[in-house]
Amino acid sequence: MTYRIRAIENASCAVPGSVAFAGGDQSEVYPYSLFIWLIEGGERPMLVDTGIKDCAEMNRHAGRVLAEPMVQRPGQDTASALRAVGVEPADVGCVFLTHFHYDHMSNLDLFPNATVVAARRGFEQVFPQPPEWMDRARLVDDEEVFPGVRAFWVGGHTDSSMSVAVRTSVGVAVIAGDVVSLYANIEQDIPVAVADDLEECRRAMDKVRRAGDLALPSHDPEVMRRHPGGVIG
Repeated sequence: MTYRIRAIENASCAVPGSVAFAGGDQSEVYPYSLFIWLIEGGERPMLVDTGIKDCAEMNRHAGRVLAEPMVQRPGQDTASALRAVGVEPADVGCVFLTHFHYDHMSNLDLFPNATVVAARRGFEQVFPQPPEWMDRARLVDDEEVFPGVRAFWVGGHTDSSMSVAVRTSVGVAVIAGDVVSLYANIEQDIPVAVADDLEECRRAMDKVRRAGDLALPSHDPEVMRRHPGGVIG
């Protein structure tokens, strides 16, 4: 089975080079896009990450890592953006969480009918008490969750980071999560600066390279230029 991935921009901001790259230049500024990733072609739509619910919340609590504040244009909120491509949130059958940061999972409540796939490693440290969605969670280490869709732990950015490899008509595309924020991270082998373990980030990037034919970084606007309309496959 092959699928189509649709990258959907959910918000935008900019970060200094010292955040984008380990050892990066504080004076350099890099535009960032926040994406959700719609996987189509299965029995029901699937989603990798849920996007950000409240940019003001993110700007208050994570402003120290931003060179320009996070903004969300009209129609970019997760529900509206999905409906614009014909998907109702209630119809989404599975949500993969690449990790548990606010900008990647704060809209989880939009998807009451979705199984939530997340990394087993680090889960109990993040959620010492089971979250309300635990009854529909599926925790994985390295698993083909659906034919042609594999979720696997990578670590690095956070202890519970995972990536998702998806078989498409143009090869296996790996939605990397924040272990690869920009193409330059993986193409130049420079880890992201915001990381629990930089050496683990390097190993994670190797895992992403080996897992597929192309990597999809979590925050690079270049995704939309390399894949017109954000469509892969």
